[in-house]
Amino acid sequence: MKDIVHGFLNLRDYINSKEPYFVTTIGRYVNRIAKGKFQIDGEDFKLAINNDENHLLGGLKESHNIVWTAHKISVNEIEFTRTSPDME
Repeated sequence: MKDIVHGFLNLRDYINSKEPYFVTTIGRYVNRIAKGKFQIDGEDFKLAINNDENHLLGGLKESHNIVWTAHKISVNEIEFTRTSPDME
């Protein structure tokens, strides 16, 4: 077995990194939501604007800033879980 992941050796270095997207976990979606608005079944939703006029990568509390809970599934698998607060 060898460590083949490019990254830091401890959580503190990730938290203090000047590059926020360095080997990060992306949240529910990737990319931008135009003008921070979308509609589901006729209901309008507004999101935080954090990239010019758009909503980017989860908004103000982006998922790369969150410490997820890791569960070992098997020798080659790991699962990350987190319950997001309502309207996060």
